[in-house]
Amino acid sequence: MGRLSRLRMRDVATLTEEPLQLLAPAIADTLLHLDLSECNLVAEDGFMQLAKHCRALEHLALVHQFAVTDQVIQTFILHCPHLRLLDISGCRLLTERALAPWIDDTIDTSQSRLKILNISGLEPDVSANAVLHLLQSLPHITEICLGVAYDRTDAMRIIELANDASLFSLFWLDIARCATICRSTTANNSFNHFVRHQPHLPSLYDNNDNDNQDSSSLFTLN
Repeated sequence: MGRLSRLRMRDVATLTEEPLQLLAPAIADTLLHLDLSECNLVAEDGFMQLAKHCRALEHLALVHQFAVTDQVIQTFILHCPHLRLLDISGCRLLTERALAPWIDDTIDTSQSRLKILNISGLEPDVSANAVLHLLQSLPHITEICLGVAYDRTDAMRIIELANDASLFSLFWLDIARCATICRSTTANNSFNHFVRHQPHLPSLYDNNDNDNQDSSSLFTLN
């Protein structure tokens, strides 16, 4: 059991948190891929145990989970520095506070390995400001799926601001893939160089000394 690297228990109607709490310490150092999507009897404690123990995780899918809270996702982010894929689409309890470690710079985002983030179905609980900040601060991000219900005008405005701030036309919107913001792979080297040499990227979260608006009012559309 200690060598288990992949665990897929998607849509297991009878799964509860008890076996996960027992399993978590045994697979703590080896588990790389975890998919517990649509296992709706698993309580928050089960996810928290996995988040605290499974620090080697690279791929995490918790789609349409009823008990996944902001604190659960924050704990995974804080304890799993190797995350490359995070799919939390359709989790009804989540807000943008789930992504707070990346948004509020609780951790050094320049060290993040995240490439793919799926937040489909979380609108309007994840603001345009939050999406923009993620694009600006996560150096390896290649895709953020916003979902088919996301306002296309807002998505295009996010891309415009992200590209302006990075000095490169890096991001574009793939409508065919549920309004996914994609990063151009041809500019990866330039973007990584830019991130490494900028102590602080421009962001709509920045407070202007001459402007008393809060961050929620800073995202404006033409």
